[in-house]
Amino acid sequence: MSEREPKPAVGMGATEHYPQDRYAHTIIEVCGPKRIVAQRDIAICTDPQAKSWGESVTRRQHYNFTRNPGGTKTELSLRHDGRWWPVGTRSGAGARWVIGRRDQYRDWGG
Repeated sequence: MSEREPKPAVGMGATEHYPQDRYAHTIIEVCGPKRIVAQRDIAICTDPQAKSWGESVTRRQHYNFTRNPGGTKTELSLRHDGRWWPVGTRSGAGARWVIGRRDQYRDWGG
């Protein structure tokens, strides 16, 4: 286990990071010390300056998270670089994942 990452546990938050956006997940299965399954959460924007369709126009966004039993599942493995990556992809390809933190952010202008 990397010093940067906590030991994964069922129910712990996980965040899928893209260059502009972040998506909240929950760890639903720990398959071993270096393999987990995360499932996409429902994230409801609670920003008081959000537009009527629920998308924030501010840089600071606040969300309430709910487990989503029908959410997309992603199997992740801890790699030699100390980061979690989707199984079947090479390290550094696609979204970066962080466990131990549940976060959501949408860049609606980008």
